[in-house]
Amino acid sequence: MELALNSAAGANALLTRNGNTIRIRLRGLRLTRLIALPLLAAGGWALYVAGMSVGHAATGTAAEGAMLRGQLILLAIGLVCGLPGLMALLARTYVEIDNDLCRVTAVRQFGPIRMTKTVPLAGIKQVRTAIDDSKEVTIYNVELIGPRPAEPILVGFSRTRAHCQTFARDLRRALKLPCVDFSRGEPDAD
Repeated sequence: MELALNSAAGANALLTRNGNTIRIRLRGLRLTRLIALPLLAAGGWALYVAGMSVGHAATGTAAEGAMLRGQLILLAIGLVCGLPGLMALLARTYVEIDNDLCRVTAVRQFGPIRMTKTVPLAGIKQVRTAIDDSKEVTIYNVELIGPRPAEPILVGFSRTRAHCQTFARDLRRALKLPCVDFSRGEPDAD
């Protein structure tokens, strides 16, 4: 079963259910992928020119000693521009909640580099909606809250509070956890 929560309303997460496994995929930012394309093109061009230069040196059409510095500079430019461009283009983030294995796995993958964080499902105590107004635009986050010293796991975000609350409510129903709303600010201590 695949369910895009609030897809028409602007949510930035896709929830899929396969048996006892729930997977929440955060959609990548289009601007990030758009910026990655010129970086990838510049890196590819620099590596192509460096390869052509090595070919000229190997066939004897050019002096190898005179071209070595240029080859190394182009190789460095190709790697410095191409690798981050490739990583940003292939970036994806998802959270997998496996009820059979009783674990929650948060994955951030940038091309071949994969970073995972696994928390026991019993350690997740609640679904929280919080506001992040540290940037120019106010973003409402949906997070899974585990044990206190641990950092919350981001599972979704939206620019409107209503979309965020709808996503949190659907996630709460799927996980059978309480939902706490911090999007109006921190609740009172009493």
